[in-house]
Amino acid sequence: MKNKPSFFLLHIFLPLLLGSLAYFLLRAEAILLLDWLYIQPVYTGNGQETNFLYQILAYNLADALWLYAFLATLSLIWAEDPTRRYWQIGIYILAIISEIAQYYQIINGTGDWADVMAYSLAFFIFYFIIQKQ
Repeated sequence: MKNKPSFFLLHIFLPLLLGSLAYFLLRAEAILLLDWLYIQPVYTGNGQETNFLYQILAYNLADALWLYAFLATLSLIWAEDPTRRYWQIGIYILAIISEIAQYYQIINGTGDWADVMAYSLAFFIFYFIIQKQ
C-alpha cells in the first residue's frame, strides 16, 4: 500500500460517507442509529419506494459500502499481515450469516437476500480492486 491517506479517503471514508448519506437521505423510516441520536430522516416518502433502483440505493447500497469500507480498514491496519485475508473472508461470511439469521428470525432484522447479493458484490469488487494495487 503506497499511499495510505489516499487509500483511507477513497476506500474507507468515501464509502462510509456515501452509505451514511444513502441511509439518511433516502429512507423514509428512521433506522435504530438515527433513533438513538434523535435525528429524523430527511426523506419522507413520495411514492418512489417501489421503484427497483430506489430500493437498491436506499436499502442495499449502504450495506455493500459499509462492508467494503470494513474490508478496506482491515487491509489498511494489517497491510503487512498475510492472515488479513482470512479475517476479511470471515467478516464477509459473518455478514452473510447475519442476513440468513435475520431471514429465519434468529436475530432481529429483515433478512434481505438483496443484501446478500450486495455483500457478495462488495466483497468481489474489493478483492478485484485490492489485487490491482
